[in-house]
Amino acid sequence: MDLIEIGMEIGERLGIDDEKLFLDHHETVQDLYFSTCRLLNEQSEQHQAKSLSKPEINTVVMASVSKVTGIPEAEISSRTLLRDICD
Repeated sequence: MDLIEIGMEIGERLGIDDEKLFLDHHETVQDLYFSTCRLLNEQSEQHQAKSLSKPEINTVVMASVSKVTGIPEAEISSRTLLRDICD
């Protein structure tokens, strides 16, 4: 359930379709980050809009994971397994 909430949080913050975010398989926080980058890149190409920088995207992903799981961002890394931190 937490993973769905994380996706919804990322989708809301970045204006992407959270359902598309879950078309990819996510084992780690980094997988979630890469999927988010891909979706934002596709979206910016379709709408010819400026995309966020990778650090900005990473900040949103990490903040979303932290907010939903209650784990401080300092304790989450890109290699953190989502199954270990999500209900």
